[in-house]
Amino acid sequence: MYKVFINRCELFVGTMQEMEATGVHPAYTIACTGPDHVLEAIRRCRSGARPDAVHLAGEQSQQLLKTFHSVFEQIDAAGGRVQDARGRLLMIHRNGKWDMPKGKLESGESPEQAAIREVCEETGVCDLRIRSGPVVTWHAYPHAGKGLYGEVLKKTCWYGMTCLSFSGFQVQAEEGIDEAGWFTSEEQQLLLKNTYPLIRELVDSKQLSVISEE
Repeated sequence: MYKVFINRCELFVGTMQEMEATGVHPAYTIACTGPDHVLEAIRRCRSGARPDAVHLAGEQSQQLLKTFHSVFEQIDAAGGRVQDARGRLLMIHRNGKWDMPKGKLESGESPEQAAIREVCEETGVCDLRIRSGPVVTWHAYPHAGKGLYGEVLKKTCWYGMTCLSFSGFQVQAEEGIDEAGWFTSEEQQLLLKNTYPLIRELVDSKQLSVISEE
């Protein structure tokens, strides 16, 4: 099963049995037999009503995912959930929202290499070691001219990292970043009021948390 973030809506893509196992009860369930149903689910998520969750259902998981992917052009990306020696979390302020460093894979690059490069380029924090992951997230957004339907599906591999040494931030302004910082768990809760649902999940991720906060 996939959980795809579309704006503030979560689109679950899977069989009825897979959906029941999550314990989540979406506002809408759409039976999928073709691309039109995928597009309908996307429209539901972007509608003015903005449901918290939509379920795109199919009888066979493999065929459902094949149909789902046919609607999108996929982009592969990687990013880091980085902590310092005190267990504080690295976050960046990008385009008016609090975020974590991430970006697209370059040709011939592994997700691990891309994650470290993107953290370094976007924040100036370069002395890094991967400790856990990946955790894979999916995010869909419109982009004219992409794929058959103008839709992009971004697959991001996230890694838990530690910062081995730190000499200051150098943020990548051309990427819309105007601030970076190390934040305690208490401070993070304030930042999460102005972020994306996907980032909230990553902040709370026990799988990617590698150092207990002092």
